[in-house]
Amino acid sequence: TPRPTVTPRPTATPAPSATPPVPSPSPTPPAPSPAPPGTGGVSAQYLLQSAWGEGYVAEVVVTASAAAGAWSVSWDSPAASGIVGSWGMDCTLANGRITCRGSGWAQSLAAGQSVRVGIQVAASAAPAAPALAVAG
Repeated sequence: TPRPTVTPRPTATPAPSATPPVPSPSPTPPAPSPAPPGTGGVSAQYLLQSAWGEGYVAEVVVTASAAAGAWSVSWDSPAASGIVGSWGMDCTLANGRITCRGSGWAQSLAAGQSVRVGIQVAASAAPAAPALAVAG
């Protein structure tokens, strides 16, 4: 007995899917505070990485427009009670002002070189965008 042949039918054209929703932007962090070049052509930018009720961590990007054998950066941090640690610089706290000097691998900078150094501070509040004083 003959069997009927199945005739293929065209499939429906798929409808375009809706555009996925655009995620809402996350809160904008405070703008980094750049400092004008110091007397030797060194500039710095403070970047607050994290803060909590007992302290904060910040990075400082130091850039030399001309070779610098040494550099320093300082800023006010009135709520600071101590320096927990630092990397790429030696830091002191006196009268609510933090002063850091490049050390070890980050002490000397070639023209055009940038280094990213950091600090952890014991403090009840962190400065969001302090004015930096730079020398180098």
